[in-house]
Amino acid sequence: MRMTHRFREIVRAWPVLVAAATLSCDTPTGINPADYPNNPADAQFVVDDVRRFWAAYDAGGRDGNATVFQKRYLDSATSGLKNFINVRSITAQSLVDVVYVYRAYYDALRPVSMAITTSDPAFAEVRANYARIKELYSGAFFPPVTLLFGRFNTGGTTGSAGMLIGMEFYGVDANAPVGGLSAFARDNQFSLRNDFPPLVAHEHAHILQIAAGAQGVMDNATLLAKSLSEGGADFVGELSSGRATYRRKYAFWQARELEFWTEFQRDMQGTDKRRWLYNQGSATAEWPGDLGYFIGYRICQAFYAKAADKTMALKELIAQRDAFSILQRSGYAGNGPLIPVPER
Repeated sequence: MRMTHRFREIVRAWPVLVAAATLSCDTPTGINPADYPNNPADAQFVVDDVRRFWAAYDAGGRDGNATVFQKRYLDSATSGLKNFINVRSITAQSLVDVVYVYRAYYDALRPVSMAITTSDPAFAEVRANYARIKELYSGAFFPPVTLLFGRFNTGGTTGSAGMLIGMEFYGVDANAPVGGLSAFARDNQFSLRNDFPPLVAHEHAHILQIAAGAQGVMDNATLLAKSLSEGGADFVGELSSGRATYRRKYAFWQARELEFWTEFQRDMQGTDKRRWLYNQGSATAEWPGDLGYFIGYRICQAFYAKAADKTMALKELIAQRDAFSILQRSGYAGNGPLIPVPER
């Protein structure tokens, strides 16, 4: 297909659009734990949208036909995808725009993605992680996890329909070519086998925070509270899955931990988060994106390690009624235990 003027404009603009994207959580309201199972064995994983996406892709979406994405994918959306469409501004044309630019990547991704079923071993691992967090936190409950395709604007988030996972980021298992991807998409490549379980654990921790009324899930939260929310989700997720989503980055950032902590203290009681969170699009080698995750993780790690009553400590970290009190009682001062560099 010859590249039209519109597609040439999209190719030029797409890196800018993706630069604004983040791996963040939205703030659904009205989550009622009673609406969802509290037994990990009853947790649901929804993969229907993945099949419908590829049906639309094969029917002409890969060649620039937005109508098939609308009729075969968006119009037949599950509750999770409907929620995602609203919170992430997904349209048929926005999907075509991404697929056309990254068509070789999607072609490689298709066979591996299409093979995912609800009996995939990754889901069994998630259920095992759920059982672990249930032992640690009796109030745990388990909304659905919906696998879907967006437009490279988030790898995982939460919504009123539960946990929403962007499968366009899962190119590792397919050896999908990443040379043409934006920096954001290239730097956030995941494996269903290795990365999906800890990512779900992270998003599940956010669900528990929201249900508990944590300070940090609110849009107007201070930088400290928001960092404890994001870093806390990584820490709680690590308790259940054994791996923090950002562990590789944390391992490299710890060499400059005191420097980052010194800077963080200047900003932490304000609400301007631009230097610290959801800023991968503006990151540099000198100042990496999402450093607030790291600081929040370290504070939660120190708080939990210091607590004599681990059950109560975990409840406090999830409910997060007073971010500054958690910081003070953690004793965190810009350092922590060694974080080894993961193999992958």
